[in-house]
Amino acid sequence: MATGYFVNSLKLGSLCGLGRLTTATWILVAVLVAMIVCHVTFPTVIYSYSVPKLSWWAQTSSLNTANLIGQYLTTSRPLTPHHWWGFIIGAATCWLLIELRLSFVGFPLHPIGFITWFGWPLDRYWLSVLLGWALKAVVLRYGGFSVFQKAKPFAYGLVVGGTTNLTFWILLRLLFPTSDVIIRD
Repeated sequence: MATGYFVNSLKLGSLCGLGRLTTATWILVAVLVAMIVCHVTFPTVIYSYSVPKLSWWAQTSSLNTANLIGQYLTTSRPLTPHHWWGFIIGAATCWLLIELRLSFVGFPLHPIGFITWFGWPLDRYWLSVLLGWALKAVVLRYGGFSVFQKAKPFAYGLVVGGTTNLTFWILLRLLFPTSDVIIRD
């Protein structure tokens, strides 16, 4: 979703006579300013008014992921033909994308992009994906393949650490269920 905005911004910048580097720099500045403003404003609002006095989304969003995963783990649902066809078509598409990437050097479509393009994960984590891609591109461009290979354990550590942290809290919530309000005024 955000990649389209980024590419359109680059296109608009080129139409205005700005170079890609200048446009990308201004986009990065705008994102950093927005992050700084949000990371100052959001905690201030939360600590001033408390979460129960905020919107319904702020009250329930942190619990929805853990509750949904816990619900999927504890209840069984029958698979219908609709589910099976979706699974078969999705698996065939991923297999085709993998084959195309292995057969043609530089094939632009990655199977992970197909899996994550739809739904809230990419909508929520687009900036992490963009920053990871940009960092990989910078490392490959200026450090080469050897530096990229040396940096892989660090990148994998970040991913595994974040996943472990999320899994820990999901399991803790699943094993020790609590009420919706964990901290009371």
